[in-house]
Amino acid sequence: MQNRRTFLGSAAAAGVGAAVGGSLFLPTSRPHAQAHAVIDPVMAELQKQLADTVIAIRKGRGKAGEHARRIAGHVRLLNAHGVAAAADAQLRRLLRQEGRDALLAREIDPKMLAAEMNAIGIERLPTFSATSADRALMLDATITHGMAATLTAISARFDEIAPVLDRHAVTTVAVRQDGDECWQWLIFLTNLESVSWEWCVLNPMLCSLFIGFYYAWASFMCALGCLCVV
Repeated sequence: MQNRRTFLGSAAAAGVGAAVGGSLFLPTSRPHAQAHAVIDPVMAELQKQLADTVIAIRKGRGKAGEHARRIAGHVRLLNAHGVAAAADAQLRRLLRQEGRDALLAREIDPKMLAAEMNAIGIERLPTFSATSADRALMLDATITHGMAATLTAISARFDEIAPVLDRHAVTTVAVRQDGDECWQWLIFLTNLESVSWEWCVLNPMLCSLFIGFYYAWASFMCALGCLCVV
């Protein structure tokens, strides 16, 4: 099997995948200094609901298919709330103020990341494997494609996996998914990992949301017999 570096390169070239089209590369939003300056009640509620959903997934409570649909709904609400337009505008400002290379050179604040992950009941920090070249590909794609298509693609992926999880829930014997299907899900997971890194570097306010998407998808892959990485 190809390594994670190849997955990232393949996904950067192909976007989210032929099944949903578009780009999976997320833009940035408010810089760190402004991240917690204003409390948006809609964002606060989304973060709470996502945290509750991820905790339920991790503890095996409720139906996985319904959890996937709920996350898809959260992502659609992000889009409807105007997050994409605001994030795209902020990215343009950051590029003018700091430049592309400076943005790519930013590093994650580990204390901030730990606090954001604790909000969704996760104690172990993920190991991000994207290289500088991978980050550059993502940022360039973000600049080109914007965020609305990205959020639409993410919600579509969670909607797509929901019926698979439904069928799995009523199967008495665990069945490993088709290798090609697992491969596509792993590409998507690797992209979620990478864009989570980008969000946590450039917009801590949204960090926990995308870490939550990553951990939810990883948990679903493990439950379906593809690969357990969390």
